[in-house]
Amino acid sequence: IPFISISQLFVKLHKGYLFLSLLSLWLFHTCDTLRVWLVSRAIGINYSPFYGYLISVVSTFGATITPAHVGGDILPFYTIKRKGDYEFHQIMSVITLKSVAGLFFYIVFLPWTIKALLERPEQAKEFLLILLSILSLSGLIFFYMADTY
Repeated sequence: IPFISISQLFVKLHKGYLFLSLLSLWLFHTCDTLRVWLVSRAIGINYSPFYGYLISVVSTFGATITPAHVGGDILPFYTIKRKGDYEFHQIMSVITLKSVAGLFFYIVFLPWTIKALLERPEQAKEFLLILLSILSLSGLIFFYMADTY
């Protein structure tokens, strides 16, 4: 595999797709920030919306590097706690409501996903094949890593 420098990589990237990916990333963190910020204000925890971006990025980082997304709940606790002298139950309420709101989204949109897959069986086969491949690969990696450690 030839080595490509970062400057050459940016020249070869499709600028439209790069823009769309950065826009999607910004939209994700904006929606996550608004969700946590509104819940925090309702519970009595006050911080600026810009600090909410820090909480969102820290939460995403923590969820990404820890198993079972545990860090996505622990790191925001620390980030909110250092902003003020808030009670344990206040911060845990924010984190719990954030998680429940995310779960609610998946529960609400599950029927539409199933309906779309039933209406287009050829896409359902592709989707299920991709899902099965990802789960199989993840399982193999998990069991391989479990044996080595």
